[in-house]
Amino acid sequence: MDLISNQIVFMISDLHVGDPKEPHLEDFNKDDDFQRLLADVIPERHAGPSTLVIAGDFIDFPQVLPGLGRHKMGKRFGATEQQSLAKMERVIVGHPKVFGALEDFVNKGNQVVVLPGNHDIDLHWPSVFERLREALGGAPPPKICFVKEGEIHEKRIHIEHGNQYSFDNWFEHWTDPIVDAPDGPRIERPWGTLFMDIVYNDIENLYPFVNKVYPHSVYAQIILRSIKDTENVSAKALGRLLLFFVLRGKRFIWEHLLGREEDFDEEKILSAEAIQSFLADLGAEGPVERLNEIALETFLMASLVDPSDLSSAKMDQYGLDAVDRGLLGRNDERGIKRRQKEFLESGEVDVLAFGHTHVAEDGNLAPMWGPLDPRRSFNTGSWMPHVQIGQLQKPYWKDLRSLPQTHEIQYLVIELEDHPRASLEKL
Repeated sequence: MDLISNQIVFMISDLHVGDPKEPHLEDFNKDDDFQRLLADVIPERHAGPSTLVIAGDFIDFPQVLPGLGRHKMGKRFGATEQQSLAKMERVIVGHPKVFGALEDFVNKGNQVVVLPGNHDIDLHWPSVFERLREALGGAPPPKICFVKEGEIHEKRIHIEHGNQYSFDNWFEHWTDPIVDAPDGPRIERPWGTLFMDIVYNDIENLYPFVNKVYPHSVYAQIILRSIKDTENVSAKALGRLLLFFVLRGKRFIWEHLLGREEDFDEEKILSAEAIQSFLADLGAEGPVERLNEIALETFLMASLVDPSDLSSAKMDQYGLDAVDRGLLGRNDERGIKRRQKEFLESGEVDVLAFGHTHVAEDGNLAPMWGPLDPRRSFNTGSWMPHVQIGQLQKPYWKDLRSLPQTHEIQYLVIELEDHPRASLEKL
């Protein structure tokens, strides 16, 4: 049975709707634009009933009530059902225009289909999605659907979030991520969410711009340029990064791949005493500048070096052959490219669409076959603001606070025919 009820589909992704009561962690501020998309733009584009697909990371659960992520049940375990439900309630209360717009959209005969992403895997909890359904007016399927499989594959189109192709945001139990923790059922937690829970939310609370800088590759240059800027970079925050990456970063990759993993008390291993002891072991006693230097070097190692970039000798040392996994989104795009190639070779789809990377894309699925090939591959980007760094800009870390933030909200329109046609539009 097909999921999509209508002949025209509008797809969006990566809204990251959060909790306005956590202003430094809340990245969504386009409530009015979202309302306009549903109330004006879509009806003007198509007079009949439409399907809206929200392709993952609609809700930013890890950044709502962030303290709940720090527990001692084990690194693989995320929120309980009641915790996820409490987060869902905070988001609904904080963004009445968003949920009101969706309710009005459904009441006018349209359909809403929600796919999970790595930030809103919590929607798998039955009570959490039912609370979302209630906030949208309570219509049953197919008017409001949650696709637990995480993908739409029908009518020669394929839509999914895309997180399953990166090491740090990959779920072992993607279609049924409720797992047994020592204190009862919890949602599965991948490395990327663990990083947010234990370290990243603290960093973003200090530096709200940190997840908005694009392209991410410029971080290396900015950090190296700012490495002695101790007045503007928190030694405590970077010290936590240091130990997290050493104990959870590259070591986490190798131990995960080789089947040797340990559990740590996160607060204990990231305490001030632990940082001092670790630095002493490295012979790094002394000024705070050295702490920053080691922390930043470790950050760069874990975020910018991929096991696939290592020499064959190093790969042999770890007993690995052709591993292509990294941290902090290092392999998100290359993983999605491999997925595109699979569909290209299968001949099953004419329109392929992702989110997750926050980088919009509109291109031929098979560019080597020429511009007349009708098959298209898309990414709808993100609703989050961006601090775009130009090729010739050379900012320091302290400058990132004052650089302008911009939006480029895009949505995909798919007309379902014998061979579907799609276009990426700007709002």
